[in-house]
Amino acid sequence: MRVALGTFDQKKLDQIKNTLKAEFQPVRLFLFGSRANGTASKNSDYDFVMVVTDSKKSSIDEMSRARSLIFKNHGVIADVFIYSKKEFDQWKDEFNSIPETALNTGKEIEL
Repeated sequence: MRVALGTFDQKKLDQIKNTLKAEFQPVRLFLFGSRANGTASKNSDYDFVMVVTDSKKSSIDEMSRARSLIFKNHGVIADVFIYSKKEFDQWKDEFNSIPETALNTGKEIEL
């Protein structure tokens, strides 16, 4: 999905998406929070939910690795929440869960 928001940098988002695709092969990717809803300031972080097929990739270590890769390669701070498809499906209807928030208030990024 391509969106035009005042504090939204499509080029930066495309670069981050490509990094995440190369390293994690997600099946779905969501941007949520202030960067998705247009309330971000210049220094706001990026918030992502990444859905992967391999449940081993949903570990805390992988989330930390994703955040580090984004900072190292793109110079921005990001929170990356990684869920297996099964985990995402289990949580997507739970009010105020991260998957529910990303699904209902975020933007799904075309992979």
